[in-house]
Amino acid sequence: GATAAVATTATTTTAGVNKRRRSGSVCERDDGSSGGGGVSDGTGVAVKRSAAAAAEGRGEGSDDDAVVHADDDDSDGSDGSSCGGGDGSGSDDGGGGGGGHSGAGGGGGGGDGGDGDGDDDEYELALQRHVASAESRIPRTHAEKETFTRLIVVLDNATLETVKVNNNYELLNSDDHAQLLHRLGRSLNDARPDITHQCLLSLLDSPLCKAGYLQIFIKTRLNVIIEVNPHTRLPRTFKRFAGLMVQLLRNLKVRASNGPDTLLKVIKNPIEQYFPTGCRKIGFSYTAKKVVDVSRYAAVVDDGSRKPVVVVVGAFARGSTNPQYVEDSVAISQYPLSASVVCTKVCDGFERCWGIL
Repeated sequence: GATAAVATTATTTTAGVNKRRRSGSVCERDDGSSGGGGVSDGTGVAVKRSAAAAAEGRGEGSDDDAVVHADDDDSDGSDGSSCGGGDGSGSDDGGGGGGGHSGAGGGGGGGDGGDGDGDDDEYELALQRHVASAESRIPRTHAEKETFTRLIVVLDNATLETVKVNNNYELLNSDDHAQLLHRLGRSLNDARPDITHQCLLSLLDSPLCKAGYLQIFIKTRLNVIIEVNPHTRLPRTFKRFAGLMVQLLRNLKVRASNGPDTLLKVIKNPIEQYFPTGCRKIGFSYTAKKVVDVSRYAAVVDDGSRKPVVVVVGAFARGSTNPQYVEDSVAISQYPLSASVVCTKVCDGFERCWGIL
């Protein structure tokens, strides 16, 4: 009888320990997600980390500010300035736009053979040389603006406009403000800032821009002119881009988060005063009578002189643009193309003409 009692007591004790151990393991799994959380002290009692330590171990943080924080997208980071973050996104208008140009990742993993550190150093040096070369091509004086070889792109009639909703300013767009546009008797095509976003991504991601041969202006339907620094890294998501544009239109400029450079700024009219004297000014439109191969046309326009060239692309959903300063209007395809595709094809044509790979 005594032996049976001892055996029963031992069985009960073992079951209780196992129950506590099972409870401890569940607590460890619940609290130990993402590498933090509970650990067992050997008796089945879970020891939890503090919430702050767990958050620190997971590297939690906030980058809701679309302007101050650097972006964490897949771009190569070759340009030194940043005004936003995001993961790539697009919209319904920009089929086949320029997309994100992903550069070579940093050097090898390092640690085992030591090759990774050397590759990292070599990559950083190449990156610094690239940034310095591109920055040296930004025209600053009047003489440089008159002579530097570059393609000047004007995104004309862009639909960038702010609207006040519940005491907050937002970028007017057809997705979020369809009812407001209906009440105002305006078409949804009058609020397509996503087209401008796609065009800017295509232009800024192009080799032409990375080589320092591109300058960008935006002229809105409200006759606001915006100058874009070619080293700007725009947010990839439209939501953050919209917040950036609201800040720009309210404050008239946006500065880099990691330096004194102005990335976006509103400038005075007329836009013609920013064009080099005597440069060619070309408009691209599907309705133009003359259809050209953009690579051959770029070679004809340049004519070996390597002078600055101004091109105008409409950044809107429907219609055509024909500013008075345009000297020649051409189409680059027999088919209607989105504005972002036009930007990509035009940049590619001048890259071939100027030997930029």
